[in-house]
Amino acid sequence: MDWKVAGELLVPFVLALIPWMFSIHSKVAVLTEQTKQLNIKIDEILKSNNEIMEKNMFCEKNLKSHEDQIAVLTNYICKKSDVCDLY
Repeated sequence: MDWKVAGELLVPFVLALIPWMFSIHSKVAVLTEQTKQLNIKIDEILKSNNEIMEKNMFCEKNLKSHEDQIAVLTNYICKKSDVCDLY
């Protein structure tokens, strides 16, 4: 095969391929940026979740304390009166 013929076949192929390569490059750039934004959002969600879990643990601790206090008061009332049948 002659170099001239190879060049004549290769040049149109390369010229047709260049716009496709640029479109792929731009799509990859957009996906990269969206991935960065997604990572930032995930970090924010994890931080928020950790704060909520800390508040939840605090509330559960308070609830347990209140339940213990109610149990003590219930036992005290049961010993002082005949209301024990309700519990």
